[in-house]
This record gives sequence, C-alpha cells and structure tokens, in this order.
Amino acid sequence: MKKNLLISLCAIALGINLFATDYTIGAGGTTYSNQVNAIPFAIGSGMGSAFSQQLYLASELTAAGASAGNITAISFIYKGNGSNSSISTPTRSIEVWIRPVTISSFSSNFGYGKSNTDKSAGSRYYNGSITLTTTIDASNTITLDSPFSWDGTSNIIITIVDNTETQASGFARYHQTFSASNRAMYATKASGTYDASNAYDIATTRVSYVPVITFTFAAASVPDTPSDLHVASTVWNAAELEWSDVAGATSYDLQQSTDGSSWTTLASGEEGPDYTWSGLAEASTQYVRIRANNANGSSDWSDAVTVTTDAKHIHDGITFNKWNNSSSIPLSGDYYLNVDVTISGLGLKSLSNNLNLCLNGHTATFTVASGGINIPSGYTLTVFDNAGGGLITSPNGTATIQVASGGTLDVHAGNVTNTGDGKALVKYGDASFDLSDNVSNTSMIVLASVVTDITVNMTRSLTSSQYNTFCLPFALTDAQLQEYFGAGYDLEEFVSSSLEDDVLNLSFERKYALEAGKPYLLQPSVNVANPSFEGVTIAATSPDDQTSDSYISFHGTFAPTELAGGNKNLLFLGAGNELFWPASTGNIKAFRAYFEVKGAAQKAAKRARIVQKENTTTGVDQVSAKFGESDKLLRNGQLLIIRDNKTYNVLGQPVQL
Repeated sequence: MKKNLLISLCAIALGINLFATDYTIGAGGTTYSNQVNAIPFAIGSGMGSAFSQQLYLASELTAAGASAGNITAISFIYKGNGSNSSISTPTRSIEVWIRPVTISSFSSNFGYGKSNTDKSAGSRYYNGSITLTTTIDASNTITLDSPFSWDGTSNIIITIVDNTETQASGFARYHQTFSASNRAMYATKASGTYDASNAYDIATTRVSYVPVITFTFAAASVPDTPSDLHVASTVWNAAELEWSDVAGATSYDLQQSTDGSSWTTLASGEEGPDYTWSGLAEASTQYVRIRANNANGSSDWSDAVTVTTDAKHIHDGITFNKWNNSSSIPLSGDYYLNVDVTISGLGLKSLSNNLNLCLNGHTATFTVASGGINIPSGYTLTVFDNAGGGLITSPNGTATIQVASGGTLDVHAGNVTNTGDGKALVKYGDASFDLSDNVSNTSMIVLASVVTDITVNMTRSLTSSQYNTFCLPFALTDAQLQEYFGAGYDLEEFVSSSLEDDVLNLSFERKYALEAGKPYLLQPSVNVANPSFEGVTIAATSPDDQTSDSYISFHGTFAPTELAGGNKNLLFLGAGNELFWPASTGNIKAFRAYFEVKGAAQKAAKRARIVQKENTTTGVDQVSAKFGESDKLLRNGQLLIIRDNKTYNVLGQPVQL
C-alpha cells in the first residue's frame, strides 16, 4: 500500500481525508515469461480486439486501509523483461467496466456472467484512449470518466476492453503481478463485436496471476464552517439562535461559554437551522459557537457570537419584577414567580392595588381553609403564564380567588383551580368551565362570571318526551336553543297564576330566548345529554324567583336543593308532566326549578294544573288527592314510583332504596 505521509498525518489529526488517497492491492513480483496471460491490456500479435478481467477482494482493500468511498482512478505497474519490452502501438483505445460482486474467484474459463443469471460485466466507467509507458515500474493510470462508488464490503471485478486492432509483433505485455488463483482471465479474440454487457459470450483463458492494481479514492469532504450564526431574538431567560444550512452538512454541534475561551457542549446532533437556548439568567452575557458535521467529519468551529438576555421579565407590554419569596404572594404591582409558593397560616389575602402576576410555570398553593386572594372593588388581578403550566390552587374546598363586587379577575394564561372542590380550569381566550347538576356550583359560577366568551360543559340530561324544568346562569338566543335542543324545542316562561275554586292554574307563555337566572319549562325536540354551550357569558350568579300574584313562586336552582318530605306546598315536575309534592325529604338537582304554593292557595287548592297560553292545557295534576306518599316520592332529586311494594324510577327500572 502506498500512502502519502502528509495525508496520513492529516487523517490521524483530523479523522478525515483531505486529499485523494491511493491503495495498492498485491505484493507484486518479477518479470515472468508467462505473465503475458496476466496483463490487463491485450497487446501482442494475433490478439485482435480482446479483453481481460481481474477480481479484487474487499478484504484486500480494507487490509490496505481503504473504506467505503468513490474510486476515481485505477493504475497498473509496467514490468518489462528486456527484449520483449517494446510496445509498437502504445496508444490504445480502451474501455473500463466495473462491477461489485460477491464471488471470490472465477469458476471456469469464461468472462463473468457465463455461469451467472445476470450476464453483465457491470457498468462502463471509462471509454477513451491511454498511452502506455515502457518505463519499468512506472504506473499506467486510467482516470475514470465517472467515480465508482464502493460500498466497503463488495468484491470488485475490473473488465478492460482493448479496442485497438493493430497489435505489436513482440510480446511487450509484462506487468507487475501477484499470485492469486482463479481471479484473472483474458480473451484471445472476440466472437463478433464484443459487448461487455454480455461478457459470457467471450471465450477466455483463466490464469493464476493478477495484475497489481492501485485504486485512487476521492478526497473525503467535510462541510464548510457555518458563517452566519446569529441571535434572532432574546427574552429574559432564553435566546433564539439561527444559521443557514451548510451544503453537505447532516447535523450541527453548539458550544457555550461564559468567558469566550472555555467551552462546553450546549447541543450536539442538531438538525438546524435554529436552536432555542433556554434556562439563561436574566440580564446575563454568554457566548456560543457552532460547527457542521457529516459522515466524513466536522468543520472548524465558527467565530463566537455574544448572547445577552433581556434585563427584565418582559411580555404583554409589562415589565415584571422577580418574586423569590416561597411563602407569600404579592398583593400589588407587577411580579413574576421565580419559585413555587406555598402559603400557610394565612387566610384570604386582599389586594392592596392592581396586581399583574405572571405564574411563569410555577404554582401558588394556599393550604389554609378559606385561603386565597380576594379582589376588592375597584382592583384587578391579571394572571399571566409565559412559561406554561402555572397554577393557583387550594386543596380546601373553597374558592382560591374571591372576586368582590366591583373587582375584576382577568386570566390570560395559567390555571385557577380548587382541587378540594373539583373546580374547573379557567383560561382566558379559551375558557372552559364544568358545571355539574349534583354539586354546588356557586363559587365556580362567581369565578366564571368575570370571563367572557366561554365554554360551559354541563352535566345535565333532558328528555324530549316531556317538559323539563330548566334554569341557567347564562342567556341563550333562539339560534342557540335550536342548536342545542333541536329546531322544534318549546320553551315556556311562568307568567301568572290563578285560583278557581280548588284548582290552582299555573300559566306559561312560549318564549324564543332564555334569560340568565330565570327558571323555565323546556321540552327539547331531541334528547340531550351533557351539553357544551360555546361562546356564552355568565350573567347571573344566583337564580331568580319568578313570583305571580300571591299564589305561587317558581324557584330556579344552581345547586342541589333540599325539599322537605311531606311539605305539600312544594311541587316539582315529574313524569308525564305531572306535579308532585315530596313524599320524603330529598334533593332536587342543580339547574332545575320547583314551585312553592303560597297564601290562600295553600289551604284552598286541591289540584294544580299547568296551562300554556298559546296552546291547550298540558294536563291536570293532583296536589294531594290523587297521589300520596305511598305512590311517589323524591329521593336525591330522582322521582321514584312505588308499585306492589316495589320501587321503580320513571323509566320503569327497579331501584334499590
């Protein structure tokens, strides 16, 4: 193997090849009378148009130090023996064909392909003229028209076609050879026009000597050094770095330094062309540099770039000051949390002025019952969270943030929740509240009332087979009512009551919009389960009482409400659009309504009926005479029916008391 010393030293120092590298196969030998059979060029009288094939092993190349790469030239060493050393026609018209193979020897005296399914000698990599030398030990080099890409594992067959018809009378065919059985052959003549794509058509002679060959590999190319690393933007704790992709680069490495001279790894294997450098200190200065990589190695490091973060925590047009106290919370001003805050031993803390608070990914926890932040009248608490994941919370079942009348809560990001009471997440711009019909929703409704254009996820089912009492803390338009309850919905508002002998009439009027806080009768045209109302605004923090004359009040609920058992002055709407009084104490669920009989009607009324002003009477329902507590009762807000000493719900399903 021949290698330039300078190339070797560079390869060792840099781990790359900066220049083309030669690898020689074969130890070589002296002149030999029968070496005519091993010469790669068919030069001699009577040879005609001819060709030769030589097989070189991948193991020989790797032993010489070669690895996968592009072969750009091949060379053979001339070895004359005196009288037979002349070449009358040194300029030859030749072709060079190269093929990667898995075979390690020729099996018979035929060109490659004779006994193979694929008959081709490979692809042609040279087609032109060369001038052979008669100088002993000189190389005859053929620079390929296009590089041959060697995969590093395949053996290689070199096929040389000599198309020069005029041959010398002498046998000046001696080249340096090495002994390798069954790996070289030559043709004395072609059968018709020679075609290397059908090498099996050529009659050949297998010989025991292979010409010594030198493979020239192209220089391994590393990427250029990135030249335009720059700081695209900075914030108080991070910088965005950018650069242009370098041709041939597959990845990039970044190093950081605090003094510009001592470097440590910032990132490696980045695909680029940008990188977010986070976790920096505010108002700090540091340095960064970059290099490009590919399979051949790495470029030089670029010049250092200075990175200076912002002096303060700034976003949303506000400059925030750092809050480092882990046991208290600011009550006015502009602050960002630099630590998690746990507040114990304190109750509700009131703002002393407006407060802009950035959670900055941290959590503020109030551990004492009734602990949290109170927003007095005239003051505003605005919550931000530029880092994401911030949280204000309390595990004690009370509102974490209490908004007094005239106070304002503006949540731009972050979570405001109450784990002890299962309260929902609040987000400005994408607000979502969960209101359930089996828990108290008072504190959540108060909290939601300071945020506009929200989504309310409600746990409540309504059936299309009858009227349902319905009371919401937000308004709905006719279009919204059609969207959620079907185009054929019927919404009835209580408008008046009258007492005729012993019949109490409850009059209702058809409406096409629902007001916040007002109780209604609603019959949807489709069954509805757990609807989500989008783009609404909480307008009522407590339900209204609809009172007509002195006979009846219609009460809405935002929380489960207890109805005392045996109180025949309390009526609720049940199955079949009938009115019932509670046979035993139980709860009517949230977002419903019930009737309270008042005044003279408490003694005089024996029956009650619901009358729709635009329609006919829906039905006549007994207050006490027809249904007693042996027939129907209310248990946990559910109407139950007793038949044959067995208890059923309104769907006829057995219920275990």
